[in-house]
Amino acid sequence: MLLPPMRFWKRSLTVDFGKRGAESGLIEQALSTGKYFWKLIYLKGSGIIPCLRTLILNMKYPLSAVILSGGLNSRMKGRNKAFLQIDGQDLLDRLGAAVKGLFTEILLVTRDTRAYAGKGMRVVHDIFEVRSSLTGIHAGLMNTIEDHAFFTACDTPFLKRGLVELLLEEWAPSLDAVVPTSGPHYQPLCAIYSKRCIGPIEDQLRQGDPKIIHLFDKVSFKTVPQERFKDVDPEFQSFFNINTPEDIPIAKNMAIRSSS
Repeated sequence: MLLPPMRFWKRSLTVDFGKRGAESGLIEQALSTGKYFWKLIYLKGSGIIPCLRTLILNMKYPLSAVILSGGLNSRMKGRNKAFLQIDGQDLLDRLGAAVKGLFTEILLVTRDTRAYAGKGMRVVHDIFEVRSSLTGIHAGLMNTIEDHAFFTACDTPFLKRGLVELLLEEWAPSLDAVVPTSGPHYQPLCAIYSKRCIGPIEDQLRQGDPKIIHLFDKVSFKTVPQERFKDVDPEFQSFFNINTPEDIPIAKNMAIRSSS
């Protein structure tokens, strides 16, 4: 039997998770509405519910995770940063390990969907033609099954799981974004965004403005100052990214220091 359309999955998964017990308070709210029960029956009849049930039981937060990998890699001379090796793992696998089990799904946004076959995550394409991180955030939000998503870039090899969990603890459904800061600077590619950001992002991109920080003038957001995550990432390594070939030996040395 064919899988039901993706737009059904979120509600079906939510109801199934609630039937399994007290793993999440959000589920009781979903069950009390009494909606979508027929979709759950449809999933059970398809024979795929054990797989979905395993996915949900491993989920800690009702958010998606999105990895952005849509850049030109021009400063890397065309080399795909997602597949750079640091400490025996490519960057994409390192990021996947950092967020595994925290989210409903892990999504990858890219321009080259074929390059990521076999990576065990759903891969989607940018919608707007302009190349920018804001374009990737837009594509991610358009495709996630959850209303909120954590976003990170594929060229950040040292994303700390503790920092991600701290951002999730600061998150609330009423917020459009949760953004960490380091000093006076936003870190918008290690942040949580809501689908309510889609409209403002589209308006901004149509006006030719790809700067993520300009989005914060239009939405309700919360900042998390660096003092809050000193315990989980004292050297702020989560915000280190590889932009040029010269950054690769720096990253390898950081990995050696971290493992020693």
